[in-house]
Amino acid sequence: MTEHHDDETPERELPAGAAPAAGPADGRTVGGEAHEDAVVEPDGTAGLEDAPVAEGAEGEDGEDGAEGAEGADPGAAVGGGPGGAPPPRRPGSPWWRLAVAAVAVGGLVWGASAADGFWRLDAGSTGGNDLDDARGLDDPGAFVEAALLACPGPEPLTAEGASPRVEVLAAGAPESVLDGIPPSRGDDGEATTPGPDDAASTQDPDAAAETAAPDDAAATAAPDEAAGTAAPDTAAATEEPDAAEGTGDAQDDVATDADSLLRLTGTDGSAAELRRGEPVGLPVRGPASALVEAQDGLAPGVVGGQLGLGTDQGARGLTLAGCTAPAEELWLVGGGDEPGRTEQLVLTNPGPDAVTVEVSVTGSDGPVAMTGGAGIVVPGRGRVVELLDAIAPGADAPVVRVTSSGGPVVAHLAEGYRDGTTDRGSEVVSAGAPPATDVVVPALPTSHDDRPHDVVLRLAAPGDSEAVVDLTALTAEGTVRLPDEVTRVPVGSSVDVALEDLPEGAVALRLRSDEPVVAGAWLDVLPSDDEPTVVDGGQGDGDGDAGADGSAAPSTGEEGGDEDGSTGQAEPLRRPAGETAWVSSAAPSTTPLGMALPGRGLVPDGTSELALTAVDGTTAWVTWVDEDGEEEASWVDLPNDTTELVPVPEDARAVWVVGAGPAGVVAALHVGGQDETGPYVTSATLPGLPWQRQLTEVRPVVP
Repeated sequence: MTEHHDDETPERELPAGAAPAAGPADGRTVGGEAHEDAVVEPDGTAGLEDAPVAEGAEGEDGEDGAEGAEGADPGAAVGGGPGGAPPPRRPGSPWWRLAVAAVAVGGLVWGASAADGFWRLDAGSTGGNDLDDARGLDDPGAFVEAALLACPGPEPLTAEGASPRVEVLAAGAPESVLDGIPPSRGDDGEATTPGPDDAASTQDPDAAAETAAPDDAAATAAPDEAAGTAAPDTAAATEEPDAAEGTGDAQDDVATDADSLLRLTGTDGSAAELRRGEPVGLPVRGPASALVEAQDGLAPGVVGGQLGLGTDQGARGLTLAGCTAPAEELWLVGGGDEPGRTEQLVLTNPGPDAVTVEVSVTGSDGPVAMTGGAGIVVPGRGRVVELLDAIAPGADAPVVRVTSSGGPVVAHLAEGYRDGTTDRGSEVVSAGAPPATDVVVPALPTSHDDRPHDVVLRLAAPGDSEAVVDLTALTAEGTVRLPDEVTRVPVGSSVDVALEDLPEGAVALRLRSDEPVVAGAWLDVLPSDDEPTVVDGGQGDGDGDAGADGSAAPSTGEEGGDEDGSTGQAEPLRRPAGETAWVSSAAPSTTPLGMALPGRGLVPDGTSELALTAVDGTTAWVTWVDEDGEEEASWVDLPNDTTELVPVPEDARAVWVVGAGPAGVVAALHVGGQDETGPYVTSATLPGLPWQRQLTEVRPVVP
């Protein structure tokens, strides 16, 4: 798609007391010297990265300094005159010394506190492109230069002989996302101009535009063809770096970086080289996490994702998780104390050095007594799995807090649920928003609506006071008040709130509280009342792979049996199954959200959708790429307090969502399916992406 630029760029107003920076095109001038990272803060102060401190600067005493600030020459505040030359010294005026002293002291304060920061010009400006304002970037030098993400890999504890198929995918952001310039918007809200890669192709422009419609895009690839890159044999071919390049035809204009890889933890050593806007994948066959290591131009906006499918009894279920960035404090909402429900805490360290982790759990009766949650060491580029029941026995309605020292970690909660001999599903929960007084729980999947199901909202108040939480449903039509709109959460405890009267369709929840809370929502799709079916002992190969049609369920029992289908050795019947899904809370984001989407063609009768939510009116710009790096983009209007469902193109392998303007967006991906045993349902909240380096705020220290 061609880039769309505004014809005119509004002039940005500098605060009173600050002179406009001038100088060469590739830098800004401060004090007569050109610097790339000069900044004028909204309060009129100025600074520059690695700026030399002025020597011999003389400061006045506090009283005189205050008087001087009121009468200072505006042109001397930054120290630059026309063309970048130093301003002339006014005869008999001592106030230029105060300006020099302010710059010098400000530089010292910044030098003592900045860590990987950058200086930003026009931080308070409202002019320019809306997406630029939302991204908070005017200078590409503000982008992160390195990024680490991690996905948890397969759930290690499953029924004997059962193993879910897990595939991970990663991709660098396409140039159109990095540029932050949306395509031309047509009357139907679809992108009408080709992207950078499309423009260089020989495809007819009109024909290319026709493929932007979701229905047409889905028709361009049959499900089996769309899943071509996700088949185990094909995916296995990417285990060697050279073979990984074979997952897509390399183009001259595709940026690669030898230091940017998708790799697995452990001794396997499987790796694939990352590409810009062209997904690469790996299968995960054993207990290993997936690491995404992106450098330089591939770091900002890099995405990763994991899809898992189990069809064996005891391991049946569909899971989806985004690869997320590490942090030193993480909150996980999921799991329960029902019989047959197990949770495993998967800790992944994408960094090179070992870190120490401490785990604490909150339940309905308050903090849970721990039996080993402290001092967990996670090796560099390694993973550790802890059974939650072992370290926090008896925890009901658990909310898990993970803190680390020595470096950040990534944490996921892998859940399996089996009620006796009935599979109730599995899920992988990613970390949600930290405690806050205003958060959003994205919409849960809707593909199950023809089946009996329950929806439960879990809340925890980890502070020192009881929390009073107001619940609001955000639908396609706007705000809907709920019958139980106010919930009290005891101090230091968690509560489960059954939501029985939710409106139809996609429904997100906005939670506003007088005290910080953490939250997540659980969907429990119940098994049908159908009679069990006899399992054919010849079906499947018993390794967890689906049959040729994607729906065969291998048997865990022996062939044969009595006429009534019973044997004394194993269960020959396949009972109707249920499914479970969690969504984690999030705060509306003004920087890009995104995730890679491994081959959904593996899911029998698969469906998928993207749920977008906004609490303030905005427009979301959604970019999809397929396995070859071809882009589709569209606008989605989001009025105040609304949730919209967007169909996922059949061949889409990664998505980026950017909100235009100052309002933020919350998003979740849903994948569903169906076979003769029951439904498949999973959901994942789109994580925020590595985007810009830490901003360093400089405040004046001279009155």
